[in-house]
Amino acid sequence: MSSSQKNSGQVCTYPPNNAPNPGTRRWLGALGHCTGLQYDYLLPGGCNSMSITLDQPPQWRSDALNPGRITEVWRGSSRIWEGILDEPVPGTSGWSITAHGAGQYGTSFMAEYVTWNLDNPLDRAINRGLRWRKPVFGNMGWMQNQSNNASINITDFLTNATIQAGLLWNVDTRQDNLLQIVSVPTAVDRIIVCTVPVPRTLAAGLNRLWYSYVSSDDGSGNQVITTSPALNQVAINQWGAQEQIVDMTQAGLMTSQQAAANANNILNQYDRANYSAAFTVQYGQYLTMGGSPIDLGTETAYPHVARVILTDGSYGGEVIPTPITFVVAQYAYDDDSQTAAITPYQNYKSDLSTLLTAVVPALRQ
Repeated sequence: MSSSQKNSGQVCTYPPNNAPNPGTRRWLGALGHCTGLQYDYLLPGGCNSMSITLDQPPQWRSDALNPGRITEVWRGSSRIWEGILDEPVPGTSGWSITAHGAGQYGTSFMAEYVTWNLDNPLDRAINRGLRWRKPVFGNMGWMQNQSNNASINITDFLTNATIQAGLLWNVDTRQDNLLQIVSVPTAVDRIIVCTVPVPRTLAAGLNRLWYSYVSSDDGSGNQVITTSPALNQVAINQWGAQEQIVDMTQAGLMTSQQAAANANNILNQYDRANYSAAFTVQYGQYLTMGGSPIDLGTETAYPHVARVILTDGSYGGEVIPTPITFVVAQYAYDDDSQTAAITPYQNYKSDLSTLLTAVVPALRQ
């Protein structure tokens, strides 16, 4: 490998029904000059998409480009990305090659089950050819309403099951496509050194919350519904009143103290501003907590939590800014420019309905 290739990923493909070995792998770099390699990871999910251009004329063809082949990206001796090859597109500048990643495999399999639980639909899909492996999950706070057999795909099944339990799912390709169901990571393990001003995304400036709840119920369907306010006076003084309503009646009978506690808990956690745009970094701008630079080409989204150091900017103009910390929701790498784009996980604390179900578990459907 030449010095110009030491920091570059290499792409290979092989038939889906064959074991990956030197006899079945076809390396695109051996077929022609490759440019524009890009790949990314999502949370929840895993390997998401890959694209590369192979410098060959439109009339040229190889079985290495057959759609449906397993596609891998290697960096050094490590397999860092896996997916399935899409139909390649010939053009005047070469063949445009794309693949969808292992984190999307679940969209091709339906949640068919014999027993409606967290494990059975997954186990049966894996037995039918889903290229994942998994441990026994058990219940894990699973509260999903039973769906008709094979009526939703595995991706939707997983997303419904995890979001209602406050969890995330991830397929770890570096552990042979191991499916993981995990809590939202909280420990900061990455530092982004941001050298340009970054604007925040403002949500509604909620500071007065009207909440409805069942204050009495005689058991015969005669309910008394009470509506009361909870407010953040400091925020009202700073930005003016911003009101919204939340309905807690589906959670059943509550005391006034319980309802007020839920409403104030929502207000205390609510964030009016966060960062949703991607942070683009070069080598040396994405660090471990000890300050060591990350090899950008080998990084993934999960399980990382990043803290941003703004070297130029006013943190949105707040007098006393809070630290900019977020779970990494998407990590995209561009091999040509040797840069990465890091996108924050959209914080549930700026979404009122999601925050409500997190605060009041009885409202999860």
